[in-house]
Amino acid sequence: MSQRAAASLLTLNRNHLKFVTLTMKSSDAPLDVQLDHLRHSFRKLRQRKIWRDAVVCGFAVIEVTFNAALKQWHPHLHIVCEAAFIPQAELSASWLLVTHTSSIVDIRVCKPTVNLANYLAKYLGKPPALDRLDSPDLRLLEFKQALDHSRLLIRFGRLGAVAPDQPDDKCSVNDWQQYQPFEQLLAAAARHDAAALYVLGQLDRDSGYAQTPFGPNPPLSHNSPLAIPDI
Repeated sequence: MSQRAAASLLTLNRNHLKFVTLTMKSSDAPLDVQLDHLRHSFRKLRQRKIWRDAVVCGFAVIEVTFNAALKQWHPHLHIVCEAAFIPQAELSASWLLVTHTSSIVDIRVCKPTVNLANYLAKYLGKPPALDRLDSPDLRLLEFKQALDHSRLLIRFGRLGAVAPDQPDDKCSVNDWQQYQPFEQLLAAAARHDAAALYVLGQLDRDSGYAQTPFGPNPPLSHNSPLAIPDI
């Protein structure tokens, strides 16, 4: 996440934060078509009374998983928003109206101790589990092409004003550090490169942290430079 987005999270009222998950029913449609439909549906939802009356502002990130049993993509939205109470049944009904296919939603109160930047960042560009893909080479290529230049972080509502990002040549110890462009990582994984498969495996963990038994004690996290083991 950019410094500006992370700073915007700090302007949210922690006493009224909600986690909202909006899912899409799996289908045989190409992933880029499903992602367009997901974004369009979310835009329509934000125009409906139930959302406008309850939600002040927030961020949404797109996660893409793969249903191995059905051999279908399954994109969905993870949202952090400043909002009043939202009846889940009414949100479900509204989501079905705008998507025409999907009604499964989840709403939870955000605990004050949750690191919002970490919560959102762990889903950004998170690859699907390699062992669930029916044709890894083709699916990874479709995943890469669908997400290439794609908007994965969505800002909405009346977010507080923050200073613009400032270029900084010095990387803080707690900043993300680049391993390699995601496009190259996917290409290497498609060639069954062991190191690339290892990195994707760490990113795919449910915790969202790039932990590894090869690093120091305690294990490395996404806030630390990632040590790639010799494989």
